Amino acid sequence: MKLSFVIATALSLQYQTLAAPIKRNLEVNAFLAKIADYFHVDVAIEDVCNIITDGESLLAAAFSIDATQNLSGCSDVTLLFARGTCDDGNIGALVGAPFVDALRTALNGRSLGVQGIDYPASVDGYLTNEPQGGQLMATTIRNTIDQCPNTQIILGGYSQGGMVVHNAATDAGSDLMSSISSVVIFGDPFSHQAVDNIDSSRVLIECHAGDDICNDGDLILLQHLTYADKAAEAASFVVSKLS
Repeated sequence: MKLSFVIATALSLQYQTLAAPIKRNLEVNAFLAKIADYFHVDVAIEDVCNIITDGESLLAAAFSIDATQNLSGCSDVTLLFARGTCDDGNIGALVGAPFVDALRTALNGRSLGVQGIDYPASVDGYLTNEPQGGQLMATTIRNTIDQCPNTQIILGGYSQGGMVVHNAATDAGSDLMSSISSVVIFGDPFSHQAVDNIDSSRVLIECHAGDDICNDGDLILLQHLTYADKAAEAASFVVSKLS
């Protein structure tokens, strides 16, 4: 079985719009152009994760991105984030890390704790909507409330991580979800479905025009890889919902 992966050669140019404070240089743009060449072909499903993970690892090194985040103590605000399929670390380099950077800036001195959801994020998990990630996020919500009752909790996800957020909101139920300040999902495969147990005014779904994944598809297009350009906008939304 194969998934078709089509990425435009304009990928390197699009990355010039990524939100600060991520650094950019010509070497990384050249690398992104090379990745675009690799993804012009059909990729066997067993090969997808190796290509994505290796590429993101190189990006993380080039931009000094920390794609793994774990809570240490309690903070004013806590972000629980589910990465996309095969993303690096536990929050991912493409979207999770830029969003965290933008959120730290937008919080203007308030402390931020971040916990990536350590679910498999496999291709099969995307195709079958496996429940493990949602269950783990729901448990993490409960544990965070118990351990840090005064923190304001944000749920975030990218791509398959958006499915995890939807599933977690359903699994958590209205009592736990009443403690969630806001929800942000980038490239949401379930973008046409409401997030359960939270008012829609506290939910932001970021979907680029033409993103096939936002229509529950399986094509990874340029539009799906560049949600870092929405990081600052999403961070502003989160801050607007804090008490």
